[in-house]
Amino acid sequence: MVIKEIQNVTESMMSRIFTQEVIANNLANINTAGFKKDKVFQEELSKAGNDMGDDVREITVFQQGPLKETGNPLDAAISGKGFFTIENRGEQFFTRDGHFYIDSTGFLRLKESGRVMGENGPIQVNQANARITIDKKGRVFVKGEEVDRLRITSFNEPYPLKKYGNTLFKAETDAVGEPAQDFTISQGYVEESNVNPMEEMVNMLTVFRYFEADQRVLKTHDELLEKMANQIGRV
Repeated sequence: MVIKEIQNVTESMMSRIFTQEVIANNLANINTAGFKKDKVFQEELSKAGNDMGDDVREITVFQQGPLKETGNPLDAAISGKGFFTIENRGEQFFTRDGHFYIDSTGFLRLKESGRVMGENGPIQVNQANARITIDKKGRVFVKGEEVDRLRITSFNEPYPLKKYGNTLFKAETDAVGEPAQDFTISQGYVEESNVNPMEEMVNMLTVFRYFEADQRVLKTHDELLEKMANQIGRV
């Protein structure tokens, strides 16, 4: 019985360590454009009064983050549903990070991620210093001439997306995205992280206090085991 209790407390402590790691990563990405915070699935079920035992995993919260004006004409932010589509080595990824730049070959890219996809393939603007305009529907103009339209992809909720790194997502097997309809593009803006630092700090302190309580319970069981072992030794 005591061994089982120790096992349960140990599993609880491992879950709290995992939760602290998720919270720490959220806090580390407060200033990362397009970052979507994660939560621990087991913690959310516990709040709802459900018990899923050892099923501990993280889930991403896709809530819209606030828009921040940057003045950079290559920055773009989505209001509403949908993700920018990024191509990297033949694979497609999706993101809400719209901090783009033009590479040496004239393609629009997301830093350290890949080419930005338009409806006709990777968007190539050719002229790094050319006047580029992106309208609210995602149409990209160079010197007033339309070259392509940002491919904004949407998925049914819950989103069948797996996080890669901090701001990229990849669709799960057999999940098919569709052209988004309900969105607006803001040029010269980026979508900020949806992390609420105050909320995360409160969560971190709460988890830490639970961890301390688990430590006290574990110590009590350890002392009880030692006492039982001594009694057996005297028999």
